[in-house]
Amino acid sequence: MPLVIYLGLHAVAREPALILPSGQRQVTLATLKVNDTAAPLDEPGSGQQKGEHVERHSNRVLFLETLSEDATRTIKQWLQQKATQHVTLVWLQPVPYIAAKLAQGEETESTLQAWQQMANATLNLFRQHRRQVTLIGADVGGVPPQRDEVALLTLPPAKHAPLFTLAASQLLATSSAMQETAAHLSASSTCVYPQAEEVVDQVINTLRDHQKNSQQINDLEQQSTQLKLEKKSSEEKLSAEKEAHQKAQQQIAAQNKKLTSVNEENDLVIAELHRVQELLESKLIEREELLKQRDDVRNHYEIAIQQRDSALQQLDQRFTQLQQLHLELKKYQAEQKNLTSRIDRYQTQLNVQKEEFQQALQEQSTWLMWVRSNASHYMAATYKHSRSYRKTLKQQAALVQASQYFDKQWYLEQYPDIANSTMDPVEHYLKFGVLEARNPSPNFDTKFYITQNPDIAESGYQPLLHYIQHGQMEHRQTKLEQLHLPSPLQAPEEASGSASGENAQASQEAK
Repeated sequence: MPLVIYLGLHAVAREPALILPSGQRQVTLATLKVNDTAAPLDEPGSGQQKGEHVERHSNRVLFLETLSEDATRTIKQWLQQKATQHVTLVWLQPVPYIAAKLAQGEETESTLQAWQQMANATLNLFRQHRRQVTLIGADVGGVPPQRDEVALLTLPPAKHAPLFTLAASQLLATSSAMQETAAHLSASSTCVYPQAEEVVDQVINTLRDHQKNSQQINDLEQQSTQLKLEKKSSEEKLSAEKEAHQKAQQQIAAQNKKLTSVNEENDLVIAELHRVQELLESKLIEREELLKQRDDVRNHYEIAIQQRDSALQQLDQRFTQLQQLHLELKKYQAEQKNLTSRIDRYQTQLNVQKEEFQQALQEQSTWLMWVRSNASHYMAATYKHSRSYRKTLKQQAALVQASQYFDKQWYLEQYPDIANSTMDPVEHYLKFGVLEARNPSPNFDTKFYITQNPDIAESGYQPLLHYIQHGQMEHRQTKLEQLHLPSPLQAPEEASGSASGENAQASQEAK
């Protein structure tokens, strides 16, 4: 029964046992100190395939906050009990670990030291027990990779603010030691939880551009409000000056009327000139002062008109600037929409590539399982039962040669190195050709038959012999059938011309 150890999950889940499925059992360090009396797994091909599948997913799980010296010593002692003991060590990536600790209020320096110490202890344990320890890098919110021997947990997504994730990424980028340690862990790991770092960087850059555009919009709104206030102040000032000018004109008209009355009185009382001379002089002085005031009012009025014209000109200029900024804002919004569309397209391409990679990895793992099982059976038959093996080989060669799935002429034409040798083509295929993934005829694909039938891969059975004896009665497929689909309708030239540039750029960035 395999043992799976999860390191550092307490940072992202306070009680990691709650996310443990019912089919898996949690153990402690005290359990590992007792001798493991679990029965070994059955050999492949013994007819217990269904039982093996249940046993393989009934994992024993151990949660550790960190890999202390006591925990490391206990794990080493448990591994040394039996050479068949195996540990799958799932370590948490530095960014989610640091972000979760910072969100809990931990100090930055102590958090970085804690992850560095845990990573170094993990690397030391792996280097001392490479054959018994498998490393897997984990991340929150992602789908775990598919593993035949163990069922990995799906970690819950982060509940803290994205600001802590950005801070953790910045801290990792400024620490060369942590980057080097994380690189060593990733290189030593069999696989890691899938990530989309390029898509995340593009989303962060888009978010920054959006914040910058929002700041520019706020600045433009503040400028527009200030311009409106200045315009209102200028209009109020101009209105006050107009009222003052009207009052001055009324005063001038009144004084002119009074002056006319004085002149008429002067004509009538010319005889009394000496008596009213002082009064007349005073009136003349008053008139001069009023004339001076009138001139001053006219000057102020002209200045006010000039200021009004200048203010109106400035308002026109700022209104033009505001229109230009509004056009730029629309342009930024269109670019933002284009970036969002590109991000969605890249995410779709990434999902397709991920599915293709997982399928290829599964096929390669199945092929490697068959090669190991076949090699073990072949060596045992060669060195322990050589006579029986030669007799069996002749029987198998006769069975293969009599079948319609081995074409001797095609085999020699397809592989000229066999034609130049003296070995019989049927014997070469049974001994070496199947291990080299060679095909006996165009109607039988060796590697396809093995990768599409996991029971044959686990048993190490010769694929062509299995198909002749059992597979054809079970109607198993011998090669990949190519489906010829009709060609899609071509788009109009205008649409293809406009989309060619974007497709070329998208394919280059995807590579």
